[in-house]
Formats: sequence, structure tokens, C-alpha cells
Amino acid sequence: MTGRGTPSQHQEVPPIPKRIGPCRFGRLGSWITVQCPAEFDPLMLDAGAVWEPGERRWLLRLHRLGPALRALRRHTHLLFRQADIDLDER
Repeated sequence: MTGRGTPSQHQEVPPIPKRIGPCRFGRLGSWITVQCPAEFDPLMLDAGAVWEPGERRWLLRLHRLGPALRALRRHTHLLFRQADIDLDER
């Protein structure tokens, strides 16, 4: 083994929160599931998520979790952040 691999093999995966604001997270095999209001659709598309219409949820590859979490946290309602209310549940 040469120690070489794909970049995703060497990246640290962030822990999966139960929720960020109104968005709920879960696991489905190798996918991360995300259920959130439609206003977050552009954000999920930008993060590379795939819509699963039957279950009304987004499917996200593990290596795309970091960008999705950062985007969701960035867009969490400003009033909650100003009130120092943490909307993440671990």
C-alpha cells in the first residue's frame, strides 16, 4: 500500500447533528438524510444533495456533509444567534 487514496478517505467527517434549526438529520446506509423546509432547497442543491421525493427528504453523501452543515449554520436565523440560542442538538 502506498498510502495514497482518494481525498475523501483522508478527510475527517464532522459529527452528524440531530438537527440544525428546522433541519433534521439521519442516516440511511452511506447517505445522510436531511429533512428541512423548502426555503433551504437551494442550499441543499449547492451542497450536492439529491432530492428523494417519496420520503420528502434530501440525501447527502458523507463527504458533502461539512459544506452542508456550514451553509445551514450560516443561514440559521440571525435572531437565534443574537439571543445566544444554540439550535443544534447532538
